[in-house]
Amino acid sequence: DEEDEDEEEEGDEEDEPKAPRNVVTVSQVDAWFDAAMRSGDVDATRAIVRAFRAACYHGDDMDGRGEESLKVDITTSSVFTRVMTRSLTSMHKVFAMVFATGGKHAQQGKGAKGGKDAPSAAPALPKEPEKHSRWKKTVGPLSKSFISSAVHALEQMTDEAMLAFTYRSLARLAPLMRAHERLARKSMTSALACWSRGEGVHARHCAWELLHAQALCMPEGFLPRVLKGMCAGYAANARTAAASEVARVAFQRECVVALCGEDLDAAYTQAFAGLRECANVLRQALQGRAQADARLAQGWRNVGLLELWSAAVCAYPDESELGALAYPLCQLLTGVARLQPSMQRWPLRLRCVRALCDLAEASRCYAPLAAPLVEVLTGASWRRGARGDSGGSGSGGAGVQRVFDSQLLAPKSLAQTRAYQEEAVLRTFELLSRHLAAWSYHIAFPELTLAPMLELRRFAKSCPVERFRKHAQNLLGAVGETAAAVKARRAGVSFAPKDADSVDEFEAEGKRAAARGGKGKRAASAGATAVHAFYVQFKAAAAARKAAGSVDEVTVGGGAPSSQGARAGAGGGDDVDDDDDVDDGDDAMEGDDLSEGEEDGPPSEEDAEGEDEGRGGKARRRAAKPARPAAPKVDVKQKLAAAAADEDGDVLEDVDFDAMFDEAEAAEGAAPAAAAEAAGVEDAGGKRKGKGGKKRAGPAAKGGKGKKKARKA
Repeated sequence: DEEDEDEEEEGDEEDEPKAPRNVVTVSQVDAWFDAAMRSGDVDATRAIVRAFRAACYHGDDMDGRGEESLKVDITTSSVFTRVMTRSLTSMHKVFAMVFATGGKHAQQGKGAKGGKDAPSAAPALPKEPEKHSRWKKTVGPLSKSFISSAVHALEQMTDEAMLAFTYRSLARLAPLMRAHERLARKSMTSALACWSRGEGVHARHCAWELLHAQALCMPEGFLPRVLKGMCAGYAANARTAAASEVARVAFQRECVVALCGEDLDAAYTQAFAGLRECANVLRQALQGRAQADARLAQGWRNVGLLELWSAAVCAYPDESELGALAYPLCQLLTGVARLQPSMQRWPLRLRCVRALCDLAEASRCYAPLAAPLVEVLTGASWRRGARGDSGGSGSGGAGVQRVFDSQLLAPKSLAQTRAYQEEAVLRTFELLSRHLAAWSYHIAFPELTLAPMLELRRFAKSCPVERFRKHAQNLLGAVGETAAAVKARRAGVSFAPKDADSVDEFEAEGKRAAARGGKGKRAASAGATAVHAFYVQFKAAAAARKAAGSVDEVTVGGGAPSSQGARAGAGGGDDVDDDDDVDDGDDAMEGDDLSEGEEDGPPSEEDAEGEDEGRGGKARRRAAKPARPAAPKVDVKQKLAAAAADEDGDVLEDVDFDAMFDEAEAAEGAAPAAAAEAAGVEDAGGKRKGKGGKKRAGPAAKGGKGKKKARKA
């Protein structure tokens, strides 16, 4: 019958031998690259692309058409390694040489070897390759095949070094993706996934190289798409407070800021949308009374977005319309900082104030920072805290510093310790002196300091800690001296306050005089304002205290050093978001007042046991959830320059192409076994039917007419 005839016909077709494929050798690969890089030989370039495609698809279960189109076969790991390494490192040079010379198919009199129009030793890819005469029939199809093979290989790779190696190669070929938008989007999606969620540092950096190159080389409209994807990846990572995410979030923030500089209009559009989202979250928190809304407004994602766009505005304050976002940024940061006036929220408040200081110094936009800082000074009640508050060494201070550096919400038990309040007051003095020093050369400095100095005098009278009173008195003296100097200078001017240019020149002249006088320790006596000198000394003292890992007192401004030593605090602490742990007032402190000269007595046995239990519980919590360290600064532009100078860096040394070849061989060997098993199941259960009642070709029907019949079915 007809079925028996079809089976006999299929059996005859299966016996037909496959078309033989050329086996590639190492010497052939070297010869192809020598010819292509020396004279831009198109035939050699085409052979390289075929070999690279065979290497990328090695071991894959391709359809019949794909297997026939390869025409070459790679049988050893040495050939596989040579094809992959030389292709990924030199293919951009090969295509550049083909563009420059045209190979042996070039027009007569142009590009001939040693001719008059011979190219330079190191040709580069054209910025608009689709307009080149060699693009349509030569480089276009070859580059499309090469890039699609590399993108396919990316989908199969899991090793960090291999991913980094391939991303860097595609970054060099970014100009050729202008006419292959589908491949560009596909590679961009892969690079965004690695950049935002990848674990390897090398792969993440090389993925950023590809994204940056595509943003610059692709046609107009592609950069906003890349920027939007990077902002989404940054927001997803900023949502968590894990310690492992800190370096990645910092690197991503610097990458986004660097990309914003390439197109300020697109950056403004993205920043405006991000700030509108943050404003909606803050408005919901202000209008509603739900703690969930407040936690969302003061969470890592919202704060991370505000820090991102604050860094972008600080990087480009006076260019395009991006600098106009400084005002809404100040409003949002101030609103988030003062949303919940709780002692547990002091780390968040000081973090927002630090961002506001950066924004004010970069954009010269005055932000009223004295009010939220003075609230911290007046909010400390200086009460005796929990049992673990007395005694201890530098480890407690280091734990408190980690909380202020890496968390937004301090644990309730830690907020009741004296070490926590001391660290908050010291950081507040540093930020307050920085804010005042930034405006100490302005003509309106005496009027700007009236309100904060009034509160600072009250703090100096009411604070029971002598060294903090001395800090306040020294700062008051520096402010008074600076205000008197500014008044003396402006007494001789003849312009009105509405003359903005003259006001700016007055401030610039004061800064120039301070710069001529000296820097560092000589600043106080060599022209710098007294407030600026106080800030320089206090900043150095804060750095020394942080390096020492404790809250031991460092003399600032001439006060006598304290001999009390460090007060112990809870280390690290969890970034808790429980509603019950947040106190909206300063009356949550319990215990007796701790006067100036009072010292803690020796703890009893019961107190010691309780202290040990408390420390053990805190240690277990720290082990369960590590603290989020301070985000390091990353110079993205320097990394790009270093990557451009170093062709491959150390990435190539880490690539194990032999393992990649072995995995492909194993996958290729497993395919026939799976096909045989499937064939056995089919023979046992009867012939399978395809759609429309037609028989589906079995796994054995490969090659020749059988393939055509399978495709028709």
